[in-house]
Amino acid sequence: MNENIDPASKFTTSHIREAARIGEQFTKLYYESMDKKRSVMGKLYKDEDSVLSWNGHGTKGSEAIVKYISELPSCDHELKSMDIQSLPEEAAPNQIAYLIATAGTVRYKNMKKTAFNQNFIISAEGSKWKIISDVFRLQETPTNMT
Repeated sequence: MNENIDPASKFTTSHIREAARIGEQFTKLYYESMDKKRSVMGKLYKDEDSVLSWNGHGTKGSEAIVKYISELPSCDHELKSMDIQSLPEEAAPNQIAYLIATAGTVRYKNMKKTAFNQNFIISAEGSKWKIISDVFRLQETPTNMT
């Protein structure tokens, strides 16, 4: 198999495998922390420029994000799918960055299981991956669907 998909591209088979590994490790860490160790969530967000949009409610800055997350009811996520895409240089100048899209179900304390979608933009900070943007949305079933 030819290693390069496009000789002028950085999207080689090994690059794609590495991105998939990063996505799997990051989402495992994120959802385990969210479900069981919220006290460490602040380490996952980049800095005061990080943004969170949680089902239509927005906040900015790692401290405000952690405060918001800590006030959510306890939960248990079940990830059904994950996709990761490398962002072009123009989207994240001078840094390696990825867009991670996830979908699954979440059960909050005393509530029924609900589908969700979540998108992250992460960038490298030393040897760690930090969240720049986090957009979470519950997928409500429309009442007019049969």
